Amino acid sequence: TISEQLKENQNTMYAYTLLGEFLTQEKKYSEAHEALQKALQIAESKSYFQANEIKIQQLLTSVYKNLNNKDGELQSYKRINELEEELKKTDGDLALNNANLLMQKSKLEQANNEAYYQKEKSVLILIFFSDNKPLCLLVFTSLFA
Repeated sequence: TISEQLKENQNTMYAYTLLGEFLTQEKKYSEAHEALQKALQIAESKSYFQANEIKIQQLLTSVYKNLNNKDGELQSYKRINELEEELKKTDGDLALNNANLLMQKSKLEQANNEAYYQKEKSVLILIFFSDNKPLCLLVFTSLFA
């Protein structure tokens, strides 16, 4: 490809990923596997391609499932989990979201502590999470006479 000739690894990886996705949709699983393996080789070469590797591994999981390759499917699932855990710590968006959640948690704990020590009112704050993201916030207050 032109990207390969120009040594544009990110473009080449993206092109092979799209090709693998298209071939998977067309049920050409062996060809999809080949394209995705080329994309995976590039993704594994640089740590900043980890988010791309998740997409590639997700596509490979589908390919392995359709090829009835249980070992490959399991290894892809495991790799996806490893990458997601790693990206929670290092990826800009994920790390920022986690830092924001920790800051919100700290502020809420502080608010809870302040409310606990106030005699004239009490505050109960409940936060429900889904996939490590705040889903719902409930605040209950009551005044003491």
